[in-house]
Parts: sequence; structure tokens; C-alpha cells
Amino acid sequence: MTEYRSTAWIYLLFSDFSVEFVPANVTGEKIKAVFWPNKDLNTIIGVIVNYSDEKRSIVLKKSANKIQLAKKPNEDFALQEKSITLVYLNYNLELIRKKVYTDQN
Repeated sequence: MTEYRSTAWIYLLFSDFSVEFVPANVTGEKIKAVFWPNKDLNTIIGVIVNYSDEKRSIVLKKSANKIQLAKKPNEDFALQEKSITLVYLNYNLELIRKKVYTDQN
């Protein structure tokens, strides 16, 4: 996992499941994300990639059919350095489940 793929690779992965995915990023913070609303499960599935060598904390907000990420202390969305985080959210953007992948696991 030490070799990180581009965001386009993540979008390509999601396009296999649906054309209805929502990209997001935090400008200047080396964080990229993509979210997929799954109406069958009534959840939003997201992949958040932290390319930074430092831990980051973010908050998620809805805005005009988009999901925005902002840098902010938030224990639910604490991102490990150089990690990929898989999240399951309800439609209010509340965390249901989270799994973190790093080069350590």
C-alpha cells in the first residue's frame, strides 16, 4: 500500500458500481474522497484517501447535492497518515461504520 493510486483510479472503481458518485477534496490538504449514494442500502459509501505524512481530521457537510470536506478536529473522521478509509454513512452524513487501511495492515 505504499504506492498510492491517483484519484482517477478510485473514480474508475466506483464507476463499476454506479454512475452516481460524488468526488470531494480538501484543497491543499492532500486528502481526496469519493462518495457513492446507495439507495438500496439507504447509505452513502465513501473512500477517503489521505496522501499526507501526517494525521488529519475532517468534517463532512452537505451542500447542493455535493459532499464537502473541511479540515476540522472530528474524532469520527480522524484520518491516519498515508491511509485509505472506507466509510458507510447515513444520509445525514452520520458515521455507521469505518475501516482504515494503511501499509501496516
